[in-house]
Amino acid sequence: MQKSTYRNIYFDRSLKYKTDVPVTTFSFLFSEMIQYIMTKHNEDKELDLEEKLSSLGYPIGEKVLELCFIRDKGMKRKLKINDILIFIHNDVWKMLFNKQADGLQQSAEDEDEFRIVENAPLTNKYIFLQKNNTVNCASFFGGIIEGILNSADFRCKVSTFFYEVDKVTKTYYIIKFDRDVIERDKKMK
Repeated sequence: MQKSTYRNIYFDRSLKYKTDVPVTTFSFLFSEMIQYIMTKHNEDKELDLEEKLSSLGYPIGEKVLELCFIRDKGMKRKLKINDILIFIHNDVWKMLFNKQADGLQQSAEDEDEFRIVENAPLTNKYIFLQKNNTVNCASFFGGIIEGILNSADFRCKVSTFFYEVDKVTKTYYIIKFDRDVIERDKKMK
């Protein structure tokens, strides 16, 4: 039997901290993805752009979590909500964007609602839709967050919203956990 000449990229440490895809390449591919969805949107009136972007990000989130566990052998499974959210806020954001997310908050009204804040998401930086359009292209990253959390057994739904503070438009990824996830978290404390 002949030995394979292919190397396994999951274990290749050189990919861990390198920026593999230039921002311009990502922007071009993402804008093509938007155009494809918008073309399909004209044919199918039922299609919602934000929902479609989220559904495209979801499987990427599943793979990102898997990749983190494969590359970091010492990484332990996160069992508490705060631990998994800090992991996404710090480690996942650094892996994807070479920086931490701009904020992590818990809702004062709902104990099952958390927010990850991003001041200028990469998706919204280079995509220009019509003026006064309320479509938030960062829904793609919301899908990635939802994929990570659901794969880690933190069932939730992630929504993406604009919010303007002092003439700066921020994007909020609103994470609403299922009730049983909140109850499980309370038992662990």
